[in-house]
Amino acid sequence: MTLIPDPNRIIQTIAKLGTKKATKYAFIGAGYTLLVGGPIYYVLTSVKSHAKTKEQNNASANKQKEIECISECKMQEEGQTHDHRMEENEQVHEHHMEEIEAKKNAPKKEKTCYFERAKLKKEAMRISRQKPKKAKGRENDKKQPGIE
Repeated sequence: MTLIPDPNRIIQTIAKLGTKKATKYAFIGAGYTLLVGGPIYYVLTSVKSHAKTKEQNNASANKQKEIECISECKMQEEGQTHDHRMEENEQVHEHHMEEIEAKKNAPKKEKTCYFERAKLKKEAMRISRQKPKKAKGRENDKKQPGIE
């Protein structure tokens, strides 16, 4: 039995049977082929696709495991850096508190003459900016126009 059809043999068979019968047998043969070959094709493709999806699922599961491992490592690193930062913050806070206490307990500095000079300058500037007050009396009455 040969799987490759011989064109000369097909032409001889059609000539013996006639065109109608040959066509009828061709359709019947095609139907049987579809009946038998269709499910086989379906099974083969479903097995292939199932294997492919299983392979993809394995690949995605492996990828997900890698991601979980990486995220766990990152979380551990972040946790370590967070702990380290918290320790540094505590040390800095203690240092600041020591500085504040030292400033509170430090003796007060004596003011030098420069502070007094600055105070006097500010006072002089403030006084020079003020408008002179009007004196009440007859001199003001004479200066006002329209009143005589």
